[in-house]
Amino acid sequence: SCHFYGWLSVERSNKLLSGCTIGIAPYLPTESSVAYSGDPGKIKNYLSVCLPVITTNVFDFSKKLELSGAGIVINYNDSTSLINAIRNITNNYQKYTKNVIKLSKLFYYKELYKRMFE
Repeated sequence: SCHFYGWLSVERSNKLLSGCTIGIAPYLPTESSVAYSGDPGKIKNYLSVCLPVITTNVFDFSKKLELSGAGIVINYNDSTSLINAIRNITNNYQKYTKNVIKLSKLFYYKELYKRMFE
């Protein structure tokens, strides 16, 4: 099922997300979309609670997500690709979550700072 909670604190958001199986972020792939030139914060939140992600090809980060095996990039206008992505992740869930852990470690602030200031 799908519930819309409105604005949530980080703690409440993480608690709700930790009960989910997949993070879905279908951004509209047009340059007029706010997401087009922004940071994929929602996707990073999903990764931080170990959720594999399904998204559209809006961010440069989408490529990294798919190459890492932590998620799947779908065509925004193709509902079949969403269904197939959900099926693929649920059938290979352990593999995806292992890859999510690997990718999310790259964005852990202590690791980022080490790389930035080496």
